[in-house]
Amino acid sequence: MIGELGPAHRAELEAFRCAGFGQPWTDLAEEMIREHLSDALDRGIGHALGYWSDDELSGVAAWIVNNERTWRSVVVATRTGAKRRGIGQALKSAILERARERGVRFVVSVVHRDNEQMLHLNAHFDAHVEPDPSDPTMEYLLCTIVL
Repeated sequence: MIGELGPAHRAELEAFRCAGFGQPWTDLAEEMIREHLSDALDRGIGHALGYWSDDELSGVAAWIVNNERTWRSVVVATRTGAKRRGIGQALKSAILERARERGVRFVVSVVHRDNEQMLHLNAHFDAHVEPDPSDPTMEYLLCTIVL
């Protein structure tokens, strides 16, 4: 079941674990979810969805409204032990549906070039992928989904 995440979900967000061995971006996603997402939702900065299965938060997706035409997807993460069940795809699809309903034209994500799962997920939605022009290290890619 997918639903809105908000301040009432602080404990679930702080307990959320998604880190995968040898995947440094999952450590960053986990840290962002645990330490920053609840505060951002409390202050009304950003939006988030959760995916619950068996009454447990199994996935998290969050985005920021850049402007009326562009949203920035900041995280799509699946709980450790619940990967490869379509949760990430369902959450990304829900973000895109909300964006379409609000007349948004682009949903962008910044993805580490070694994060094959997230690159595959964005490819599923026909994302245009290019080097992130704001990254001088060339480690990150900009994935843009046109709605």
